Amino acid sequence: VVDDRVKCARRTLYALHGPGLHGMSGLPVATCLKLYNAYVLPRALYGLESVNISDTGRNKLKVMHRHSLRCILGLPERTAIPALHILTGQLPIEHLLDIKILTFLLSLITENPTREIILKQYSIKKNSMSLVKVFKTKLQEYSLPTILDLYEDPPPKSIWKHEVKEAVYKHVTHSLLQEAKQMSSLKFLSNHFIPRTPDK
Repeated sequence: VVDDRVKCARRTLYALHGPGLHGMSGLPVATCLKLYNAYVLPRALYGLESVNISDTGRNKLKVMHRHSLRCILGLPERTAIPALHILTGQLPIEHLLDIKILTFLLSLITENPTREIILKQYSIKKNSMSLVKVFKTKLQEYSLPTILDLYEDPPPKSIWKHEVKEAVYKHVTHSLLQEAKQMSSLKFLSNHFIPRTPDK
């Protein structure tokens, strides 16, 4: 599944090279990023929120995303990863996927019969590799309410989506800036990260 999504995203990116989605010799970087967010990322992430993706699959998405950002900025392959995200405001793709996963969780937990299935798997399959395990891990990673909390008192979709984004932004901002501080080559880079997502 991931291979198909990555292939589709790369084909979309290459198709946009003609209109100018490439480096400093094409369209302005801000315009390239808008096109990338509108056409490439949605194709890369489509449907992946409902799949338990392996670490190998996530790495393939990361490589595709970083390569795309380097192409848009016209930077070489050796460019430090934090610089790509700080300069563009783009979240790492694994965190964009996490936003989709946690938003998808609320959809499942507010509708029958999926809400009962989610609760049953949460209660019984403690050590399984099911999608519920992924939900539980992601909620813990971003210090969000548990599945049981969401089951008993589900928030409105708009509020939950905002909470998820804020939690992810906070986590990513801290980790990116901490990583950048440890790299001497990035000492003159801005210490601010203003995240953008595909729907902004």
